[in-house]
Formats: sequence, structure tokens, C-alpha cells
Amino acid sequence: MEKKICSECKEEKSLTEFNLHHVHVKEGVSKYRGLCKSCESKWKHDFYQRPENKEKRKVYNLRHAKKRKTWKQKPKVKAKAREYAKEYARKYPERIQNSYWKRRFGITLHDYQELLKKQNFRCAICGSEKPNGGPRMKKLAVDHSKKSGEIRGLLCFNCNVGLGAFKDSRDILQKAVDYLGRY
Repeated sequence: MEKKICSECKEEKSLTEFNLHHVHVKEGVSKYRGLCKSCESKWKHDFYQRPENKEKRKVYNLRHAKKRKTWKQKPKVKAKAREYAKEYARKYPERIQNSYWKRRFGITLHDYQELLKKQNFRCAICGSEKPNGGPRMKKLAVDHSKKSGEIRGLLCFNCNVGLGAFKDSRDILQKAVDYLGRY
């Protein structure tokens, strides 16, 4: 594996520890930045903490805020971005799923699949193999505590919505069981 010396900390590190230049680099010239990622991050942080640079940043942001808003409003740009997102989702569905699970519940797709195997690919409450949520519902829902965020299991659509309707309250659920027992 190729290595490079950071111009700041003077340590020899793997190329994966360096960011790529975002501009086109002539052949024969390194396409990696001179600072390693950790030194570059520290440098940027220090740079933007200086009072004169904070003021420059504010001015820059105000001047370019209008440009940032208007490019999204252009129909061609919006359509192109939407098409790219659809193509990316078709090409890399696992990445999309993994990103969703990570962002929403703090687990990876692999963690989700392990939980699914633990439950024998069935809902943790009713034992159904189907998500039961219509044509768009293709996977069991991740049930988690609203208070602690802890993942409790995977549920079909009906059981997940049912728990939500009872506000995850044991008392209310017990009253519902008692009510059903009367009839």
C-alpha cells in the first residue's frame, strides 16, 4: 500500500489518511492533499475560529445564500437531481437501506438482518411473515422505545401501529385485553 508523509505532523501515513484534491491535477503530480485528514481538520477548525475569518464567512454566506436557494428552484436542475437519486437508489439499494437504518435507528443493515434471523423472519408479536402494510411495505418495522431509543424487535405494520395507538402503555394495553375478555 502506498504511503505519504504529512506536511504538518511529518508522519508517514497510508494514502487513505489523505483527502483527494477536488481540482483536476496534472499527470505526475500527487492527487492527494499535503495534510493528512486529522491535521487538515484541525487546520480548518483553527482557521474558522479566528475572528477575522468568522466575519468573512458571514459575509460570504449572505452573498451566496440567494444562489444556493435559486439553483434548487430551477426545474431542469431539480429533475436532473431527482433522476440521479432514483438511479443511485436502483444501483445501490443496500447502501440506501444501510444509510436509512443508521440514520433512523443507529443500526446497520447487517444488524437488522441479524435481528430478523433471531425472530425467524417473523413479527415479534403476532408471528406473521408478512409486513402487512400494503404494497410499499416490504420489510418488518423496527420497534423501539420512544423514551430510551432502545430497539425492542421487528414488527409487522399492524402490530407496530397498534402499539403506537396504545402509546406503548402497558396499562392501556391491559385495559384493552380486559375489554376484549368481557365479550
